Amino acid sequence: MIDPEFQRLVETVQKEAAALRDAPGPVIVATPGAWSLVDNAVFSVRHMDDEELRKSVVEDLLGVADWERKGKVIDVTAVALTRFLPAELHGRVASALADPFVQSLLERRADDQVRIHKDHLQDAMDFAGVWLEGFEPLTDEPVIRAAI
Repeated sequence: MIDPEFQRLVETVQKEAAALRDAPGPVIVATPGAWSLVDNAVFSVRHMDDEELRKSVVEDLLGVADWERKGKVIDVTAVALTRFLPAELHGRVASALADPFVQSLLERRADDQVRIHKDHLQDAMDFAGVWLEGFEPLTDEPVIRAAI
């Protein structure tokens, strides 16, 4: 038997995910629960080591790729990656974004938008450990699947 409290939590998450699927891009961008780079009571970049933070930066940019693939218009610049963080954590995110490997995965657009380069989606998913729907991991290691 499933714990009723756990069931309630799962249902809440499912409802929020469904609402995000139907939301316009600006609402998605403004919803902290849709992103990894946050600082709240449940998740925080404060508790991540440098490698975990680099993976979270890539994970958020993979989320952007997935939303855009689904027709959403998402506005995410390097500065926007820190929108849910206090100022003292911005430097850590900037350092993670500036990491040479992370940079090798990125496309920087003239309008300051940051994206995972289309030729590096698989590399980015393998690095972050998050595979977008329709993609398969290139490893037999345990994986986390995220269907946004």
